[in-house]
Amino acid sequence: MDGIAYNQIFILFLQCLIVAVLLLSLFKLRSIFGLGLLFTALGVFQYMQVFLVNSLYIEILPDVLVSPGSMVLFTASIFAILLIYIREDAIEARKVIYALVAANLALSILQLVFSWSLEGEGVHNINNIPMEFFSQNALILLVGTPILFIDAFAIILIYEAISRFVSSLFFRILFSTVLILSFDSLLFALFTYGGNDQFSNVLVSSLLAKNSAAILYTCLFTLYLIYIDKGYRKNETNSHSYQDIFNSLTYRQKFEKVYAEKEIQDIKFQNSEEYNRLLFDTSPTGLALSKMDGTLVDINPAYAKIIGKTIDETLKLSYWDITPEKYSSQEAEQLKSLEEKGSYGPYEKEYIHSDGQFVPVLLKGLIIEREGEKYIWSSVEDRTVSKQAAEMIVESERKYKNLIELTNDIIYICDKDGNYTFLNDAGYKALKVTPNEIIGVNWKETINKDDWEKSFEAFKEMLKNNTDLVNFENRLVSKNGKEINVIHNVRIIKNEKGMPIGLQGIARDITNRKKIQTELKKHRAHLEEIVVERTQDLKKKSTELEENQQALINLVDDLSEKTIELELAKERAESADRVKSSFLATMSHELRTPLNSIIGFTGILLKELAGPLNNEQKIQLQMAKGSGKHLLS
Repeated sequence: MDGIAYNQIFILFLQCLIVAVLLLSLFKLRSIFGLGLLFTALGVFQYMQVFLVNSLYIEILPDVLVSPGSMVLFTASIFAILLIYIREDAIEARKVIYALVAANLALSILQLVFSWSLEGEGVHNINNIPMEFFSQNALILLVGTPILFIDAFAIILIYEAISRFVSSLFFRILFSTVLILSFDSLLFALFTYGGNDQFSNVLVSSLLAKNSAAILYTCLFTLYLIYIDKGYRKNETNSHSYQDIFNSLTYRQKFEKVYAEKEIQDIKFQNSEEYNRLLFDTSPTGLALSKMDGTLVDINPAYAKIIGKTIDETLKLSYWDITPEKYSSQEAEQLKSLEEKGSYGPYEKEYIHSDGQFVPVLLKGLIIEREGEKYIWSSVEDRTVSKQAAEMIVESERKYKNLIELTNDIIYICDKDGNYTFLNDAGYKALKVTPNEIIGVNWKETINKDDWEKSFEAFKEMLKNNTDLVNFENRLVSKNGKEINVIHNVRIIKNEKGMPIGLQGIARDITNRKKIQTELKKHRAHLEEIVVERTQDLKKKSTELEENQQALINLVDDLSEKTIELELAKERAESADRVKSSFLATMSHELRTPLNSIIGFTGILLKELAGPLNNEQKIQLQMAKGSGKHLLS
């Protein structure tokens, strides 16, 4: 070949860019998927790089042959290990190193076993792959695996060493990777082509290819750490030398920094006896230093206050002078714990107060050494107030529990998912269940199915508006299927941050009240039906009465008209008395017929066949009847 293969060089660097983007993207996504995807990609690279090293070389310069496997993939793997160490910690880096070594060993064995299949009968080697291809791959893996193992740990050590003298992240990464890749190229050339005429060409080609790729990867990885995965800040505390603003601290460096700061703090506190004494004297917890035999050496005011004496009076006492005899066996156990573990407690006991009373205390301590002698350093907390408060709480809980259990109302507590966490005795009796059968069960299981929808809506509205649910009615169903009508008053339970964590409520059984209301409703409806029937009867009779009255009025009107006509006739008769005899004689036959009708009709009326008559009506009809008879006589 003559000249430089610019096209192939460009393709190789493009491959480096693609691989770098892939690795950095997978590393960036570790917060979502973890490092598993990156580990998988590196495992695939191991096989690909061996395959390429054994099958593909590109001549970029005269006599300079480069394999994409070593230049692109192997170099990228080294950078990935260093990236994990810098940005995560040594533990994660060690994981990926062991994973790659294990994968390489497994692949080398498999490659060797695959080659055995080519010699057997019935093998169809479609692409005519030679057996040497697999065996050569196995050899490369066997040689490369220990080198990879050495390279992976060496680059971490070299990076740490360079970090002590180089502040720039770019040059830390570049110097570390160039040294390791050069070392790897030398080892690989010696193991594979040592004593061969191709040794020098292979070594030069490997050095040129890997270090060229190292420069590109260093640029890309540094830009990623600075601008994308920002984990580095300027060390403001270091004013002795200039450092790059993106100076990094590895896991070990962070530990060393923290450890150094701790040592400085320890020195400061050791040299500050006055400060320590101030803390000792002002501590609200009783502190005491005693010898192993119980002799008090030093105490603070809080300790002396617990037993009601001054510091000087207390120091004249032994530890055993303020401990009641009933705790002798317990003290023996604490001494045994001191001897075995170097510490004791925390445990509760009592001290003897100066007034003879027993003071409840909580003790814990450890053994310390001063000038070669062992002492017991103890902290003593006065539990008098907390004991009283605890007793008051217990008494208060007992009272409230009695009230809760004595009430006939159902009292319940549910978590935010609606599962029962508490139910009083009235609730157990109403639902016919035991605590084991109801605690943890969802409240939906105890509600009548026909009331589910309205119950869900009511509770949802309560949570939405952050209000109490008052006088809400629904039906519960007991274990034996009996329906219970209840009325609820429910309140939301909130945590310290004001977030809903559950519900507490009281439900009153109103089943009997509902039955009474139903019966009253039925009676009311029945009374209304009776009233309607009576009203209709009265209306009917009233109508009949009105009709009879109207008939009577019509009859009276008719009688009045007839009476008027008779009076007129009488007047005419009286005025024409002379004509009467003549008229009657001539018209006797014609008058007799209507007069008989009148006499008969009045007779019917007088017998009250058409209805009852008053006295006046009877008199008038008698007169009409008499007149008729008079005319006929």
